[in-house]
Amino acid sequence: MVNKYYIYGDSNVYGYDPCDPFGGNYPDRVIWTNVLQELLGDSCRVIADGMNGRVIPREGYSLSLLKSHLAAEGPLSMFAVMLGTNDILNTYGENVPAIIQNMEEFCMNIENALRAQNKSGGLQSIISIVGPPPITIPDFPAESMAMLWTGYRKIAEKHGWRYIDTRNWNLSMAYDGIHLSEDGHRTFAEKMSEYIRVMVA
Repeated sequence: MVNKYYIYGDSNVYGYDPCDPFGGNYPDRVIWTNVLQELLGDSCRVIADGMNGRVIPREGYSLSLLKSHLAAEGPLSMFAVMLGTNDILNTYGENVPAIIQNMEEFCMNIENALRAQNKSGGLQSIISIVGPPPITIPDFPAESMAMLWTGYRKIAEKHGWRYIDTRNWNLSMAYDGIHLSEDGHRTFAEKMSEYIRVMVA
């Protein structure tokens, strides 16, 4: 049986290259989800669902589309979501509690959808909230990211989900202070690989 890991996120899952004037992404060999696939091997399948500018979906088409993708993929070993960067940038860190609440409601919605796939009503997938990489824009309020990370951890503990803490991963960021650099993608893949191996064990 192949373990499936669904990774849902924004441009740092898509692999956006901030140096590309046309809004493209890094080469496939660089993007962390592809590197993760190589590290995990053929017994696993990493399903990357990243989109530039994505925020936490609350209702409507984006959420319906995601649920249809999850249903098509069948049983997942893990559903991981890494969102919040665009949400926090849109308010410049002024509405973090609302972002945390949106994430909680989103994961509850996904949990219900995943339970519905199982005839017994149980949850086969591990739901993981991934703390997004730090925002290192000059003068950006660092305490906003700290609040986000702490809030994500609390809601994960409350519901029995996993929280993947990336703040001590020493991630290399691109010049814009928002997106992972090529080295950052490699580090991210290696750390996620370690997490998944421990989770499976």
